[in-house]
Amino acid sequence: DDANIKKVLKRYKGEKRSYGLSKDSMIYPMDIKMDGFSTSYRCMRGKKVLGTVRLNIPGVHNVSNSLAAMLVGLEMGMDFKTIASAIEDFKGAKRRFELKFDSGGLKLIDDYAHHPTEIRAVIEAASAFSPRRLISVFQPHRFTRTKYLKREFGACFSGVDKLILTDIYAASERPIRGVSIKSIYDEVKKSGLKDVSIVRKEDIARYMVNESRPGDMVLVMGAGDIKKVSDELGERLRMRSEFKGLQGRVIFDAPLSGCTTFRIGGPADVLVEPKDERGLKRVLSICNANNWRICVIGNGSNLLAGDDGWRGVAIRLKAPGFKYLKISGSSVDVGAGYSLVALIKNTCDNGLGGLESLVGIPGTVGGAIVMNAGGAANPLFSTIGEYIRSVRAIDYDGKTRTLYKDDLAFGYRSSNLSGFIILGATLKLSRTNRDILAARCSDFLRIKKAKQVLDVPSAGCIFKNPKGSPFTAGQLIDIMGFKGRCIGGAQVSERHANFIVNTGGARCGDVLALILEIGIKAKESYNIDLEPEVRTL
Repeated sequence: DDANIKKVLKRYKGEKRSYGLSKDSMIYPMDIKMDGFSTSYRCMRGKKVLGTVRLNIPGVHNVSNSLAAMLVGLEMGMDFKTIASAIEDFKGAKRRFELKFDSGGLKLIDDYAHHPTEIRAVIEAASAFSPRRLISVFQPHRFTRTKYLKREFGACFSGVDKLILTDIYAASERPIRGVSIKSIYDEVKKSGLKDVSIVRKEDIARYMVNESRPGDMVLVMGAGDIKKVSDELGERLRMRSEFKGLQGRVIFDAPLSGCTTFRIGGPADVLVEPKDERGLKRVLSICNANNWRICVIGNGSNLLAGDDGWRGVAIRLKAPGFKYLKISGSSVDVGAGYSLVALIKNTCDNGLGGLESLVGIPGTVGGAIVMNAGGAANPLFSTIGEYIRSVRAIDYDGKTRTLYKDDLAFGYRSSNLSGFIILGATLKLSRTNRDILAARCSDFLRIKKAKQVLDVPSAGCIFKNPKGSPFTAGQLIDIMGFKGRCIGGAQVSERHANFIVNTGGARCGDVLALILEIGIKAKESYNIDLEPEVRTL
């Protein structure tokens, strides 16, 4: 059917075998029927009906491809039924009208098409599904192809309702002056397509997940690294579909800067706050089934989130079911989502002592237990682990367990609970006069305010105190002259050298650069390996 091949064949004097959609071909189709991703037709050889061919891939171009396979098989002496059976077994090639997502009336198709002829064929196949809107994402391949075929590219998107273009994939080529994605954009606009946008490749998935609607078909086309976009978009669409109807709070593209005391971090793909323990198990089941990464965020007080955010699911236990507090005698049952500040206040108000030195730590109980919060160079400061009698937890496979004192191991800023999500705990405290407890809290808070940084965004102490060193981490950083050192919006506090603070607009990269500088200097000058205390996503 190709006009150029027909011209070439006029001068060819050898034997010819032809296939195509017209009756002029040696074999051709009749009664083509398309039903979703299935296609069928009667295969004709001249005026003879050879039989019915069924395809499990859509598009008239694939009818043509199957006729080519049929003709080769017949010329080799194979019988029609054998060939037709093999064709029916074929489920399609990777990145050839590959269905990446199909749910809620929304379809996502990934295709290698990067030439105008291929693009037309894919759009024709997609149009047969009669989508509410046909949306195409296209990444041009090579500067030379864009230069010489820009007009053809401008005309090949006919039938598309919305087109998103992104920068040219250079392959092995150097840029050509005057050739850019704008070259195709201008030609497409000339052809009459109004809804055309240029979007950075890194932003397309997030942009499209908010743009697409039920009934749409989204085509992602190109021969470069645009496949990463279709993979990411498919994953984001699955997340929206999987978490739909989940009881609790679900936020997509949730900025982690709003979830941490550092006020730093890009968006998580999804932030989930399940309603209860049953909902949490459902979240874990969904994540495991889809192989999605999980992170658990308490109050974000010991967390540094990356500038690009978190590719996966972030979980917070903020629902009332995770925030219970029950006091019976000197025993305290508390939920993982309960505020550590509120726990200290309530236990002291009830005449229960032990936790006063943890005053001022802004985390949740669950996070405090996992990190064994508290403790300092001063022996008067205790840790929360000293008072834990049992912990209710759930592992990442969704199995709940109760761990008793003999099962628990607490160390300096550590525990053996990193493989669990804490649900709640039982603490054993001691009966003490309320006025004495109030005075202790005031004293500890005064000590911390004098030395630590509680009024500027930070993640608390950045480094653990080094083992076997006569210096605390803060003293060592001070001796090395880092107090006040700034990179971007991040600064080593002038009040406490083991605090890095966000002076405004700090990025994760700024903080990590400071951490690296300090760590290198400590190793070079004192042969001390400083271990970060802050958790980095």
